[in-house]
Amino acid sequence: MQSTKARDKRADSRHDCRIRLTLQEEAAPDNRVPAAALNLSRGGVLIEVDRPLWPGMEFGILPEPAAAPIEWAGEVATVRWCIVHRTAERRAVYLAGLQFRLPPPVSRPASRFRVLDCPTGRLTTP
Repeated sequence: MQSTKARDKRADSRHDCRIRLTLQEEAAPDNRVPAAALNLSRGGVLIEVDRPLWPGMEFGILPEPAAAPIEWAGEVATVRWCIVHRTAERRAVYLAGLQFRLPPPVSRPASRFRVLDCPTGRLTTP
């Protein structure tokens, strides 16, 4: 069971799903890994795969063609962690947390700043 402390760190709510995907490694585009999304949030996705993924690896996320349109299709995500789980049949299944790349910060347009007339050369607060 997950600790309350770990759950409290999450900024976004999770949504259960079961979507088949293909992960395309950014560093080696010919390396494709079949996966299944188990839950997702605005910041990332929990996946199940049949091999270990190493933290720091980056993948493009490609949903199966039969899946409904998904807004995060084509996103690039970074592996944050990966653990192995043994099924009742003793088969190894890997669970991995992937974090979507965050968009670059948006700069504010100059029209939002006020220009104060300062004839004395000193700035004062109004």
